[in-house]
Amino acid sequence: MAECSDGMPCGSKRQRSPPRGTFVVRDAEEEGAAYGIAELPTVVPFSSREAVGDIVAWIEAMDPQERRDRMVASAETMRRRDDWMTVVRAIEA
Repeated sequence: MAECSDGMPCGSKRQRSPPRGTFVVRDAEEEGAAYGIAELPTVVPFSSREAVGDIVAWIEAMDPQERRDRMVASAETMRRRDDWMTVVRAIEA
């Protein structure tokens, strides 16, 4: 797995970002629907690498209140959802 700038595996960091309200720019995947990605307004899928720059520019140009509203909504959605604890429960079982 690739390492992010802080030395943490990028896949792991990506999984923890939405609960923190952080914006995530990720590959558009068919599996995204199974994860409820559309419910998280801070997860922005891209279909080609060329689109990433435009997505980042869109996030940076976003009205600060809209950005905050999206961050709060994503964090609240993740808190309400119970599915992100499935791995923890499997380990504890």
